[in-house]
Parts: sequence; structure tokens; C-alpha cells
Amino acid sequence: MKWLVIFGVILMYRFTTNFVHRWKCKHFFNLYLNNGKDKDWNLIQHQDEIVELFKKADIEDAFVPYVEPVGYGYVTNTKTSVFLNLPSDREDITLIVLTMFQRVIGVFSKRAKETFSLLFWIDFILNLPKKTLKYIGVPAENVLVKISQVLYWIFATIISFFIIFFKPETTIFLKKLSLSLFG
Repeated sequence: MKWLVIFGVILMYRFTTNFVHRWKCKHFFNLYLNNGKDKDWNLIQHQDEIVELFKKADIEDAFVPYVEPVGYGYVTNTKTSVFLNLPSDREDITLIVLTMFQRVIGVFSKRAKETFSLLFWIDFILNLPKKTLKYIGVPAENVLVKISQVLYWIFATIISFFIIFFKPETTIFLKKLSLSLFG
């Protein structure tokens, strides 16, 4: 019963955080749309929060070319970050930011809906090592991820086999193991 309560808390936490992130993105999106009319300085005050929401949605920073005359017939040619120039009047940056906002709103909506999807949770359990290693920054293409994923599947298959065919013995063994480890 306590596992069901824990799982319920996890479901509500995941749904609530994604719903709140989506709501914040929609709020900042509306601020951004109104920014051109009255130059709302609130948007600049929330720039760090907006960038943080973009990063939580796995939206990477985009870079646009920037050419500026430096004098004597010379120009400087660089790339500028969209995240650092969030409330910008430049049309190319504005279009990218509008697209990013729409993507972020969609990502958080999808994550909130996935919370109640059985297929999401099955996929999550089956790919737990990959998701854990991705969370700590290991790229999915890394050999370590693939090896840990295969070992996880083998270990889970063996444990499942013992639980299905030797339930009383496995239960006693796991209780003794947990008592010896956690006292």
C-alpha cells in the first residue's frame, strides 16, 4: 500500500511541476508578445527564469549571425546567443524565440499528459539506466550507457524469474538481505 502512495505522490509531483512550467511559459509568452508594444521591462527581469524553463524543456540555445561595422570600412562578424538577447527587436531573433516558446509549451504539455500514460511508465522502467545516466550528463550514444542498459535488463530478467518461480524463497532471501544491509 505504501508503494502505491509513493507512486501517487510521484505522479502528482510530475504532473504539477509540468503544469506549472507550462503555465509560466504561457505567461512569459504573452509578456513577450506584448513586449513590442510597450517595452515591458518585466520581461528582462524574468530573462533568467525564461532561459531556465527553456533548458528544463531540453531546448538548446540558438545562435544567429551578427555583423557590425567597426569603422574604417571594417566589420566584425560573430554569432550571438538567442538566450542572452531574449527581449530583442531583431526580427530573426524574435522569430526564433517565438518558435522556442511554442516548443517549450508543447514539451511541458506533453510531459504533463505522459504522467498518466501506462506506456510512458513502462518505457521509463525499461530504460531506467539510460535515463539516469542521461540525467547525470552521460550522452546516450556512450558505450557505458549501452552496457549498463544490457546489464540492467539481464539483472531484471533474473530477478523476475526468481520472483515468479521461487517466490517464498526469494521473499525470505530479500528480507534477510535488507535486514543485513539496512539493519
